[in-house]
Amino acid sequence: MIVRNSLRQMRRTPLRTAVFFFLILAATAMLAVGINLWNINRESIRELEQGFTTIGTVEQRRETSSYEAVWDAREKDYTYRAQQDYGRWVSTEELDFEGADYIIKPERKVFFGAYMEDSVLYNVQPDYDTDYYLESTNQQITVEAVPYETGVAAPIKVKVARLLEGNENLFLGDLWVCDHYNPDPPVLEAGKRYIMCIYSSPDRHGTDNDADLAGEYQISHITCDQYTPEGEKVEGSFEELSVDEVTEGFYETERGQQWLNILDENYIAVNTIPVQPVSSLDLLLGFYTDNASVQKGREITEEEFASGEDVCLVSDLFARMNGLEVGDELRLPLIYAAYTSPAQSYLPSGGGGAPPGRLINAQGELYDAFDEDTYKIVGIYTQKIRQDGARDALGFNEVIVPERSVEGDWSDHIVSAAPMSASNTTFQIPNGSIRSYMEKFRTLGLDQLEIRFYDDGYTDLEEGIENRRITSGVLLAGGSLMTVLVLALFGHLYISRQERRTAIERSLGLTKKGCAVSLLSGMLLLTAAGVLAGGCAGALLTEAAAGQTEAGSFHDIMFSSGALETEEEAGAEAQEMTKKSQPAAGGAAAAAAVFVLASAITGGFMRRNLKREPLALLENYDE
Repeated sequence: MIVRNSLRQMRRTPLRTAVFFFLILAATAMLAVGINLWNINRESIRELEQGFTTIGTVEQRRETSSYEAVWDAREKDYTYRAQQDYGRWVSTEELDFEGADYIIKPERKVFFGAYMEDSVLYNVQPDYDTDYYLESTNQQITVEAVPYETGVAAPIKVKVARLLEGNENLFLGDLWVCDHYNPDPPVLEAGKRYIMCIYSSPDRHGTDNDADLAGEYQISHITCDQYTPEGEKVEGSFEELSVDEVTEGFYETERGQQWLNILDENYIAVNTIPVQPVSSLDLLLGFYTDNASVQKGREITEEEFASGEDVCLVSDLFARMNGLEVGDELRLPLIYAAYTSPAQSYLPSGGGGAPPGRLINAQGELYDAFDEDTYKIVGIYTQKIRQDGARDALGFNEVIVPERSVEGDWSDHIVSAAPMSASNTTFQIPNGSIRSYMEKFRTLGLDQLEIRFYDDGYTDLEEGIENRRITSGVLLAGGSLMTVLVLALFGHLYISRQERRTAIERSLGLTKKGCAVSLLSGMLLLTAAGVLAGGCAGALLTEAAAGQTEAGSFHDIMFSSGALETEEEAGAEAQEMTKKSQPAAGGAAAAAAVFVLASAITGGFMRRNLKREPLALLENYDE
């Protein structure tokens, strides 16, 4: 009966009641949408942190130009070639500045060469003559040659007396040889035997129109390749090899032994494969872009990277050529190290591969193995695009191992070094910190460095998340303020201004509890209806609001030139993220919060009325 009378009082002011209902509905809806967007934001951030990685690459640009004078035997004069230099190599330590907040610090990646004498590296067909293939595609040969006449090797006609290395079907016979780029070429005496390493060249001059010879062979100047990590050449007893007279007992001498080492080195070089040690697969561009992925087995785990387990990933071609499966073991004798990209030396297309430098140290000796372990194959990977020169390509036959699994010292086995580049220097920073990082980096004054970031589109998505965070904050603040104002206003109208009504009811014998029910029941029932409707409306509006704040944001997953996810696919992912947000929970939370607040505010007004005596209330009303 009391509740019915309270509702009857509400119906006497239909306009005020309708306004209160719709205002409380709107306030609850605003709160519901704000709560839902806040929850979506929190879930989005959690998923982004789990599924995204921000990788940076460092490239040192060439900054100085110069001209190099090069002797040309055809012109009998110097020609000048333009060349660009890096100047001072910037070290990775210079990038370790305060506030960088690296997850993985910049480090020039080194790769190793493993001598795989017993592995099949090239032939993919049964009965394929690998040695013939390597010889016939190599335009460089090592020979013992005898000049027909005494003269300067610029050029001079010789007879190949002995082929030490190369394809005998192509290179036996008479040749013109020329020390083309040497301003002081050696004099070769007729009838004497000389060892030299020569390579085919289209140049032809001074051959008296010898119709039997298509071109000349230029003499190679062989030097050792041993460097420090900073690119400084290590000096030793080894002297340049170009042309030496072969006499009795020559190959027992130190010089002769160095030539034999060169012959062995050429064979070893074409039987090496690149081994890439890393601390995370994300630091390999190929895996980061999904150009490379594990086809069989599994990836190397974080625990295996951290502990340096002897596990590895091998390419599908290498596994197939050697009959390898997941779980098999692979012995890797590492003989050299190089601070360049494996894909630059071992072409991904399989067109050929060799170390980026000679496998002869500064003493003229062959590099021996500095580390030799047996690794368990845990995964076999494949590449979608095997493109030579691609930034995200892996080298032909490349094996991937945990960085900490290589314990040997390779400091005396470095055959090539280069400054920081996108292919050899990467780092990882926290997601969303690119702008802060670059602001601090620019203060270093290292203008010769180019920093490029790849974050799987995290920055674009972060903009949508920030928009949603701002929107949710505005809605929460606006909804809260609106709720308080609406409840305060209508609490005053429906309760504080009902002093006469309260006085009459109490004078007629109604208890304080009954008066409280009379004052509150109508408003709280109307509030309950409004918050329920507002909660449902907020749940329905959440998806539209989330879509608006996501507008224009999608995964721009670009690493080098390959886009791995389209805008439509990313939009679908964003929608899926929204569906997981449980908007009904936000609506219920908003409705409950508004109802509790309404009860507290109206209860306060009600207690104020009931504390005063009925006669005092009537006196105030009369006044």
